Amino acid sequence: MALDPFIIPLFSKKQQKDLERAGFLGKYILDQNEVCYRTQVALRILCLPPQKWHRVVEGFDDGENVQASVDQLLIKVLCQFKSHSSDMLAKVLKVDSELAGRESLSKRWEQIRLLLQTAINRIQR
Repeated sequence: MALDPFIIPLFSKKQQKDLERAGFLGKYILDQNEVCYRTQVALRILCLPPQKWHRVVEGFDDGENVQASVDQLLIKVLCQFKSHSSDMLAKVLKVDSELAGRESLSKRWEQIRLLLQTAINRIQR
């Protein structure tokens, strides 16, 4: 599941340029097990001074010392996405129940909410 709409707005224009140059702008994914490595690296740009972030990108530092801050940012992003999914589910449920695809669309938004909540719970442990 793509997290880009909820993560990219967190970055300044300069950070976006730095991420793009390093090959880490966009394609942030949450699957059923975890967020992707790209997401972890990208969020570190918000937690580290530029020189230290570049060391992470270059593989000289794992950035583990800011993992708690990254996790807090990630929880914020996932909660925002979960709120959005709740809003979308509410909108779908307001649509005429006879509309084709309504049931599958509402199930999909519910699956998204569950996936997000599971990820939030996993990070908070």
